[in-house]
Amino acid sequence: MDQTQYEWVKKTRNDLLDFCEEIEQNDFTRQMSGFGFPSIRNLLVHIADCYIGWIGSFVLFQTKKPLTPKEFLHQMGVKAVRERFQQSDRYVEQFFQTLSHEQRNTLITKEIPW
Repeated sequence: MDQTQYEWVKKTRNDLLDFCEEIEQNDFTRQMSGFGFPSIRNLLVHIADCYIGWIGSFVLFQTKKPLTPKEFLHQMGVKAVRERFQQSDRYVEQFFQTLSHEQRNTLITKEIPW
C-alpha cells in the first residue's frame, strides 16, 4: 500500500464513522452473532488496534501496549473510536515517512512484543 491508497482508506473510514454518528448508540454497540466481533464498535476498535499493534509497536517500537483494554472498550463511543484511528493514522504516517519503499516491503520476523 502507498500513501495515496491509504488516503482512500482514511476517506472511506471517515465516511463510515460519519454514518456511525448518525445511528443510535445502541445500534453502534449492539451485540450481533455471526459478525466476527460482538459489535460494529468492537470491530472498528480492533481494526485501529491492528494498525497500532503492527505498525506502532511491531515496526516502529512506539508503544508496548497497543491493544485497547476491554474495560475501556465498553465506554467508547464513535468519538473515541475516531480518536483511536487518529492515533493509528499518526503511526501509518510515520511509517511512510521513516521507512523506504524497500523497507516497507521487507518481511519482518521477530517476536510479537505485546
